[in-house]
Amino acid sequence: MRQYGSVKATNTINRHLYERLIIVETAIYRVFALPNAQFKTK
Repeated sequence: MRQYGSVKATNTINRHLYERLIIVETAIYRVFALPNAQFKTK
C-alpha cells in the first residue's frame, strides 16, 4: 500500500513536469515557428 502511494505521487509529479514541458514547447513553437511561417507566406 505504501509503495503504491509513492508510485502514485511520482506519476503525479511526472504528469506535472510533462504538462510544463508541453507548455514550454508550445511557447517556443509560437515564438520561432509561427513568425517563420508568416515570412514564408509573404
